[in-house]
Amino acid sequence: IGVEQPTISLLRLNGSVVEELAHTVDVNTDGTIVRDRHSLPVHRTATGDGTVPDHSADLSGIAAQPLAQQHGALAQIDEAISVVRWILTRKRPGGRLGTEWGIGISAPDVVEAGEECHIE
Repeated sequence: IGVEQPTISLLRLNGSVVEELAHTVDVNTDGTIVRDRHSLPVHRTATGDGTVPDHSADLSGIAAQPLAQQHGALAQIDEAISVVRWILTRKRPGGRLGTEWGIGISAPDVVEAGEECHIE
């Protein structure tokens, strides 16, 4: 699921003009809209992948994998491809991530505050 991208989530008809709204409402488990103590819908900033709102992509019964990416990038980035591969086949990608370019870091798991440590 693409997240943290501004995403139009609601439309409002204002006379003959359709307005895009950058907020959304949440839904209770019974399908009703979440309301405040005055019975007004509770608004929150709408996010998603820039095209699909996050709450529309979140399917019940399926664990979501949020990625801060836009709609077009989701199908192309390594992280999303790895997630889909794992869900469908339970096979891990070959090799370790980052080894193609020799990038990595080696550091102790725990270091006392103020103590020097060696990092490669």
